[in-house]
Amino acid sequence: MGASLEGDLCEFRVWAPAAAGVRLRLANEDGTSEHAMQFAGDDEFMLRAFARAGDRYSYLIGQHAPVPDPVSRLLPQGVHTSTEVVDPEKFCWTDGDWRGLPLNDYIIYEIHVGTFTPEGTFDG
Repeated sequence: MGASLEGDLCEFRVWAPAAAGVRLRLANEDGTSEHAMQFAGDDEFMLRAFARAGDRYSYLIGQHAPVPDPVSRLLPQGVHTSTEVVDPEKFCWTDGDWRGLPLNDYIIYEIHVGTFTPEGTFDG
């Protein structure tokens, strides 16, 4: 899912189970364009288009306002704006020596709301 660069092309994939169709809005140095995405099965839509790292995109579903990619790697202007295409191969990692925490320092707590409150709801 998301945007994956493949040379001069970028494959955009989104899971949209209730959508009859999805359009991709792509903005780059050449302007803004919209492209119909193809149904790829399993409630997924896909499109390969010319795009580079730094280009911005969002999805249009029906008559709704554009939405960012739900699996965005970068939302430079906030969660309600376009997603930026990122090339993960170009990222300069600076934490190569970090090895995480020892397992005995982890605290993992899972609780089901239905068993935690008498009402069985988040509001309860």
